[in-house]
Amino acid sequence: MPIEVDIRTGQVTGGSLSSGCDFGWKNSSTQNVALTPSSNYCTGSSYDIGAGQVKPAVAANPLPAPPYNFTLSPNVWNAPSNPHIQTPSMAVDAVDREVA
Repeated sequence: MPIEVDIRTGQVTGGSLSSGCDFGWKNSSTQNVALTPSSNYCTGSSYDIGAGQVKPAVAANPLPAPPYNFTLSPNVWNAPSNPHIQTPSMAVDAVDREVA
């Protein structure tokens, strides 16, 4: 499964973003949407994404540190806070690590 970012929730599926990786902006809404990344974490400056479609994108190389915010027109965001790609928290990362 390819890496996809749902523009309504910011959830990443199919893997995780890394420097230079291909991913897709997934529009799970019923409206056509214009997405504009708010910083330099991907190579495109704007994306027109049809309802129910996935638009190819490429992560920046090197990939800067989060946050990975974006704006939507119309705003179809359906999660807390402002539109952004969800990234694992430090607490979640720590749970997955072995302790010597």
